[in-house]
Amino acid sequence: MCIIVDFLPVTGFCEATCRQYDENTCNHGGYCNFMHLYRISWSRRRRSHSRSKSRRFRRFRTNCEEHSYGGHGHSKRYDDRDNYHEGRRKRNKEKRAKIEQSNWEREQQENAKIIDKYVANDNIENRNNRYV
Repeated sequence: MCIIVDFLPVTGFCEATCRQYDENTCNHGGYCNFMHLYRISWSRRRRSHSRSKSRRFRRFRTNCEEHSYGGHGHSKRYDDRDNYHEGRRKRNKEKRAKIEQSNWEREQQENAKIIDKYVANDNIENRNNRYV
């Protein structure tokens, strides 16, 4: 007996996922015809990302050098990457500016306290000198 299989392209992965698995009621296990999607933990995703970061950066650099930015061979993917890093740089710059501002304000408050302390000490000395 021969089994004839028709492979059809999946256009929407929402229909390809097992709804029963999402509801924790799928009894088919590994024999299910639909995809069982596992959530990757944040720590594992982060570890995986940090490991491949240096390799991906090298690959990105060499690909960028091969493509001209004048219009030929310039894909949207590179624009997206540039925008991603530009947004990240902007956020980092804003964060550094906020930290610098708060450090400056704290320093001003500390200086004001020191000045108040010296003024108070000078007032005490002046009072003591008047009665001598």
